[in-house]
Amino acid sequence: MDVMMPIPDRAAPYRDRLLSLPGVMPRRMFGTQAYFVGPAMFAFFSPPALVVRLPHTVFTEAMAGG
Repeated sequence: MDVMMPIPDRAAPYRDRLLSLPGVMPRRMFGTQAYFVGPAMFAFFSPPALVVRLPHTVFTEAMAGG
């Protein structure tokens, strides 16, 4: 008899950290949990990853740094 083992919630530490940030509020978006500061969404979980919206300047610097 095969026994299904629960899949660990790998997102839990990230979720907890996001929720500990000042002003962050969770809401449902794209069928998953999204994280907002005021009206601005800055992060959400997709099935394989945490997706984070960065300001253009931060994104450009990160990409330039490799």
